[in-house]
Amino acid sequence: MAVTEAWTDPDSLDRAAGDVLTEVIYDGLVSNLAYLGGQTATGVVASKRIGLPVDNSTVGTLTAGTLVYISGYDASTSAPQITKADGDSHFAEYVLSADIANAAAGVVYRGYTLGSQDTSGSSVGDPVYLSATAGGWTATALTGSAQVSQKVGVVVTSHASTGQVQFDLPGEVLKIGSGHIQTDAVAVGLKQTVINAPLASGTTTSTSYVDIPSSDGQVTLTTTGGDLLVWYHATARSDTDNQYTYVAIELDGGSEVAESRLRTRRDAPYAATEGTYVGFHRFTSVSSASHTVSMRWKVAGDTSTMESYGGIIMQEVST
Repeated sequence: MAVTEAWTDPDSLDRAAGDVLTEVIYDGLVSNLAYLGGQTATGVVASKRIGLPVDNSTVGTLTAGTLVYISGYDASTSAPQITKADGDSHFAEYVLSADIANAAAGVVYRGYTLGSQDTSGSSVGDPVYLSATAGGWTATALTGSAQVSQKVGVVVTSHASTGQVQFDLPGEVLKIGSGHIQTDAVAVGLKQTVINAPLASGTTTSTSYVDIPSSDGQVTLTTTGGDLLVWYHATARSDTDNQYTYVAIELDGGSEVAESRLRTRRDAPYAATEGTYVGFHRFTSVSSASHTVSMRWKVAGDTSTMESYGGIIMQEVST
């Protein structure tokens, strides 16, 4: 594949007037434009910009300073197609340095200084971010769970009408949105665990929920905020034939959840058959504080006996 290149005559450049050295490279398929910009009067290079020829097929004019990404390819013009980037759907990859009319060709860059902006709320050097408004920037990082937070540049002039923002892409990604994570790609993270086992034996005749014998059925954890997973296991029997025993758990004195019940059978003169009670529950959005989960039990009638088996486990998790 033949490659040709054409340079401007360096001797014809007026550095003081802002002339820059340009090189146009043709590979026979796609035209690429590269140039060094921002040269001072002494010829020092202040920045480097690589231009990419593109087509605008957004059914509207894209103005200078619009943040875009490559969304397709036009085989008829052998050029990529661009679409406005936004924090709800796609990261910014390039920025326009000049308007590109609909269905017209243009060039996008990694860097550009956009003027005539209201940057009065920011100081020089403050970061700017990709906005939820398509193609735009914002001084405040996006925080929505499904949004991306992408730093796209900095404020170089703070002013209510003549402010300037210098874009430098692709920039720093501070947060990705939930829609950008593949299903099952992130595992549940275990923060801490507390276990109480085995349980103490005892009896109850209460027909409303009470704590199981001693404090063995309680677990306390100082959490950092998030979700709590709790599992419990107990062995109990009713001393009366064909009678129900219930076991459940509660968080910080709240309502009982994860209830399990068994109706044990007693065949005289033998002892009643023991039942195994198992349950689990996920308490969501638990605040950052000390929390206690308690095992509770009750009977439908007469007496139930708790054996010294089983236990309770509580884990704090994050997703």
